[in-house]
Amino acid sequence: MKHLICTLALLLLGSAGLCAHGHHQTPLKSPAVDALKQGDFQRAAQLLPGEIKANPNEARLKKIYAALKTQLRREKLFAEEKDPGMIVLVGNEMRKFYTAWGLYDKAAAVGAKIYAASPSLQNGVSWGVSLLNADKNTEAAAVFGKLDLSKADPGPSLCGALAFARVGQKDESRKILDRFDTGKLSLNFLGLYARSAALNGDSDKAAELAAKILEKSPAKQHPNLKKHLFGSADFKSVAGNEKFKAALKTASKVEDECAGCPNHGTDKCDHKHGH
Repeated sequence: MKHLICTLALLLLGSAGLCAHGHHQTPLKSPAVDALKQGDFQRAAQLLPGEIKANPNEARLKKIYAALKTQLRREKLFAEEKDPGMIVLVGNEMRKFYTAWGLYDKAAAVGAKIYAASPSLQNGVSWGVSLLNADKNTEAAAVFGKLDLSKADPGPSLCGALAFARVGQKDESRKILDRFDTGKLSLNFLGLYARSAALNGDSDKAAELAAKILEKSPAKQHPNLKKHLFGSADFKSVAGNEKFKAALKTASKVEDECAGCPNHGTDKCDHKHGH
């Protein structure tokens, strides 16, 4: 699972690397970008000047190169920094960069240093989220176990519930889930809740929330939701459940410019009508 589970922004269901691929833009075919995704910043920095010269009209390459040079300067500063405030300030910018490129192990390492410098709830949650995204679930549960989530907002709390659910601490997970009325949660938060419910063995709740999420999401998003959310390992134990399978057939009730399309509300609607 190499896509973002949750950030403090909060639940991103697509893949990472958004800074390389603009919305509705053709993905970049770039060895430098490939190197960046692999965390090889030195190779990316060597390749980008040549790629920019060969593609002078490709503004994205210039933006990526500028961001990379800034990140390399941050890394050097961060390694030497002793002041807690600066560790938090520089570290958070580094973590955002790593997360955008799907480099969750790097983000988690930075998160650990930030939390050591300033052990706040926010910094702990950010660290725990990076560990979740890196599939380091035991470590994530240990981090969330240090935090007082009893009065925390839904985002941090539900990420904690997910961490506990992934390591089999079902009672701890359910204790958090029971605090929240799913009728008042955003779609992002419902996704986190549904993951935890599935892992905790509550197939009825997972099915109920899957149907609600699909009903409230545009039909064009359904394929990605079914693949990246409901097709993830978190739902493996309920994938064969009849109620859950039926829930995945739920049609969208969201109106859009395709409202008059005969395929509206189904996966067959390509959202291109009238264009």
